[in-house]
Amino acid sequence: MPAKLQLMHRRPRWDPRWTPCLVRWSFGALMVTVLAIGAGSLMLGGHDALLSYRPTERLLGVVIAVAGLASLTGIALIWQGRPGLAALGFALGTLPGFSLTILQVSFDQSSRTACWLLVSVAPAVAAIVTLLFGRPGSSRPSDTVLAAVVAAVTAVAVPAAGLLVSALRPNTDAQKPDVRLGMTVVAERTEPNGKRYALVDIRVDAANIGKRSLTVLASRYAAVAVKATARDMPAQSDWPLGEELTSDEWSGRYETPGPATLIETSFEFVVSGTVLEPGQHVCNNFLVYAPVEEYNTVQSSITLVTAVTDRLHLEEPQEKEPRVDYTEIGTALAEPVRSVTRIVPTSWTARLTRGFLLLEVDSGLDPEDEPASGNYTESWVEVAFGHDRRELEADPQSSESKMGKFFGTNYTDVEAQLAIDGRRPADPSVPAR
Repeated sequence: MPAKLQLMHRRPRWDPRWTPCLVRWSFGALMVTVLAIGAGSLMLGGHDALLSYRPTERLLGVVIAVAGLASLTGIALIWQGRPGLAALGFALGTLPGFSLTILQVSFDQSSRTACWLLVSVAPAVAAIVTLLFGRPGSSRPSDTVLAAVVAAVTAVAVPAAGLLVSALRPNTDAQKPDVRLGMTVVAERTEPNGKRYALVDIRVDAANIGKRSLTVLASRYAAVAVKATARDMPAQSDWPLGEELTSDEWSGRYETPGPATLIETSFEFVVSGTVLEPGQHVCNNFLVYAPVEEYNTVQSSITLVTAVTDRLHLEEPQEKEPRVDYTEIGTALAEPVRSVTRIVPTSWTARLTRGFLLLEVDSGLDPEDEPASGNYTESWVEVAFGHDRRELEADPQSSESKMGKFFGTNYTDVEAQLAIDGRRPADPSVPAR
């Protein structure tokens, strides 16, 4: 084979003179990456330290800002030939990425977790390279400096981890408001057509007796009229317990379950977004007309859905519309009304890890066994959290979901009933005439 052809098939060899140049270029690229992460951490932490709503997120912002400043200082120190202190700065620079990773995993474990891991990898690699080799062309730090760096990072990481645990823990002991429901017949009226009505005053008191502010996410109220009749069951064996418990979910030995019908309801008796401060309470009164000749008992029920205020801010609802045409008569009225509200992030850190969240509130009516009859027996309300419609549909009930526990979502249900017919006992405080 000719010499010229042999030269063409010969593989190029690595020139040892290229190694220092490659090392310097790689180290320079690593420093540029750390510079970008440090500057971003300084901006992120500075914003949250000054403008975040939650005190815990402000403290976390201070930690992230200090870590970003440490990374930038480490870059300056490495070019000044002080690799020991530079390694300490780079090690502290891993805290922002580590914090965002823990925040993401504790919330929804999305694909952004890998991005935050990469943010923490670059400063960590810079710290390791600096500790092991020092700056290219200089000597590595001594073992004493290495021990000091490890001790300093540990002293900072332990309280930072405690701060993260405080910021991320689910609200397992989330507060519930103290809700009381009272019913009183305040008057009886006879219409011109001769039909008699009992006027039932239903009073709802909701008080925040805890130490944290609560935000009302949703509420609903319902009044149901029932025609209950007495029966005599001389023998225990004559009592149709099992059959009635299966069909009506309750049974009384001396009372026959009667037909029930919804006579008044509200899908928002407390405006969504209302904040209940500790010690504050709201009161609502409903005056209900109940026909005495058709029914003898009025049952009322309420549901109040709340969340912890310092983790959740609500904007005005983006949309509030029925899923079907309410002008149709029949089963369409049992379809829920949907309201979607955007949740405002409490900090830039929350926006990066949680994204833009939506709160959906669904309210509807429960029909009878025969929906075509047009009679409804109860109303209901549910809330769900998600980033989009798909997640909202997949979240069956917010209080049991991971997002619901993070926000401290709670459902408070209260029921009461009152007889509206017959003679009432006299008030002993009023003297008889």
